[in-house]
Amino acid sequence: MSRRFLAGTFLLALGVRLAALGAWEHLGLTERLGNDPYPTYAKVLLGWLPPAPVVIHPPVYSFWVAGVFALARQPSSLAVQTVNVLLGAGAALLFVLWARRRLPEPAAKAAAVWLALDPLLVYFSPQLQSEPLFLFLLALFFLGVDAAGPEPRKADALGLGLLGGVLTLTRSVVAVYPPFLVASALWARRSWKAAPVWLLLFAGWAVAPTLWGLRNVRAHGQFIPLATNGGWTMWEGFTLDREE
Repeated sequence: MSRRFLAGTFLLALGVRLAALGAWEHLGLTERLGNDPYPTYAKVLLGWLPPAPVVIHPPVYSFWVAGVFALARQPSSLAVQTVNVLLGAGAALLFVLWARRRLPEPAAKAAAVWLALDPLLVYFSPQLQSEPLFLFLLALFFLGVDAAGPEPRKADALGLGLLGGVLTLTRSVVAVYPPFLVASALWARRSWKAAPVWLLLFAGWAVAPTLWGLRNVRAHGQFIPLATNGGWTMWEGFTLDREE
């Protein structure tokens, strides 16, 4: 897969997402559809709103939005949406870089075009939601898994664990993934030789949730290492809100 094709894939993904952002703003869909409370939590973290519990959603994206707001020196939704568009296009490219190492070239190229144009990926890119950042980090994680192999060095296993912990605090759906990753890696070699090294993955994975839990002890008097996602799921059609 040539650099020209990779560049074309990225530009296609970026162009489609920029067009989606333009349409999103023109139609005023943020006001019509609303968004999760990440911007509100970001303002709380920056001290722009009165203190309030920031535990309902995984916190990494709220901190990310707070960072973008701080750089913009104002709560600019458009700045966050623009960054999300760039992350969405970047995630597509990163997954293509993974696919070209694992799939036959025709299949990898087909996957590249699909990732650039996938309706749900495009739909989430111009929003204030956490999906673009999560998928970008997830792509980095799987590229790291691929580079480390089933018998990683200690630094690789620990680094993957640290990134996995950040992933967990971005979308907590991956919280239970480490045992499956380690089991599959050991099964691939039919050997327990790398088992001690893989323990570093679990150690690294625990760092970010532990720090977040300690922060919550200080802020709220409770050790809360993870947080649940609330709202309606697009696919199953039921609510995950705790009051329901």
